[in-house]
Amino acid sequence: MKKLLNQSIARKLVFMFVTASFVVLVVFALTIQHAIKNHFNEQDYRHLETKLRPLTGTVERDLDLFHSWAISAWILNNKQVVKTNNETIDFPSELIGRSSYEWSVGNNRFHAFKFDYPEIKGGEIVLAMDVTHHKVFFDKLNTILFWTLVLTLSLSGAYALIIVRNGLQPLKQLKEYIAQVNTSNLSMRIPSDSLPKELSSLIISQNEMLERLQEGYLRLSEFSSDIAHELRTPLNNIQTQTQVALGIERSVEEYQDILVSNVEELERFNKTISDTLYLAKSENQLLHKTESELELKEVITPLLEYYEALAEEKNVRFTLDGSSTLYGDKDMLQRAFGNVLSNALRHCFHNTDISVVISESETSIKVTISNVGEPIPLSSLPYIFERFYRSDKSRVHNGSVGAGLGLPIAKAIMKAHNGDILVNSKDERSEFVFIFNNL
Repeated sequence: MKKLLNQSIARKLVFMFVTASFVVLVVFALTIQHAIKNHFNEQDYRHLETKLRPLTGTVERDLDLFHSWAISAWILNNKQVVKTNNETIDFPSELIGRSSYEWSVGNNRFHAFKFDYPEIKGGEIVLAMDVTHHKVFFDKLNTILFWTLVLTLSLSGAYALIIVRNGLQPLKQLKEYIAQVNTSNLSMRIPSDSLPKELSSLIISQNEMLERLQEGYLRLSEFSSDIAHELRTPLNNIQTQTQVALGIERSVEEYQDILVSNVEELERFNKTISDTLYLAKSENQLLHKTESELELKEVITPLLEYYEALAEEKNVRFTLDGSSTLYGDKDMLQRAFGNVLSNALRHCFHNTDISVVISESETSIKVTISNVGEPIPLSSLPYIFERFYRSDKSRVHNGSVGAGLGLPIAKAIMKAHNGDILVNSKDERSEFVFIFNNL
């Protein structure tokens, strides 16, 4: 039964409606029975009580009177023992200690009550009357209530089916809307004004999900296009250079130059694949992080020394201020800082400084890398940490432009360290702020 109900909301609602109707009807029937029974009991008591008024105090006369009225009578002494009676039916011993009792003798039903008897000090008289007609009435009443219950439950079940089907109709409409969603129709949104307000929260969640799916699908499409472009460019370069090299006979030195150029393209090709796989691992929480206590100054200093030779070509100077310690993966953090430093060095003006500032507060540690150069366009700031994103939409490859994976990797590494990375760019100064939280 439970498994069957769990498979259908309609069945569950009908079952709940019929069950509620059954409980209400049964309670109503029991209440009617109890009220009628109490009414009959009260009538029986009053009827017998009126027969006590003409008593003269003579036991024999009193018993004869009750016999003529078809009322059974038993006179009890003060020890609750039957002294005399006017009937041949046995005294109900269950009445001892009670004020009233109802029992059956054969097909007849009797109801007895106790009253004080003045003839005997402390004695009582028990009067009983035939209430078989009550039993007949209750049998008919129970039959009527039973068939009323059956008919009412049948009607309530049928009515429940109708109202449940009508009530669940909006869900069928919602299903029809959802069925229209496919990869070529992700822009469709479910109208909330045509469905009940009870479904508004579900519709809002559904539309938000469609929004995320559309955005994810567009990003996936762009990613597929970008990765194809990034992988095709070095392959085309290798193919072109190789075809040119084979066009005419060349010297050993020329072949060596071509091979060196091909190796550079292959390195770029390999780096793009490695970075893409790294991002895929980060999104699926597959990055293996080895945490140890790190002095940030000691983590960043080797990076500045590494980029020193490239900085000298543009007469750029590095500065490093502040210090702090945290737990993290040294290789991962060096990769994140290195990606940002590489970008800063690539886009800074000649004869400027690139500063690295380490600061610490009660709740976080910040590493700020800033440079002076062409500011990042305001329209590019929301997308700068997306894969393959570059302000240059033409994506024409040259030696100074990377694949657009460095900043997304830095972002992923910071998330793996329960942190974040923010960017600000204004008045030719761009800042990347690494924030380590919950220290």
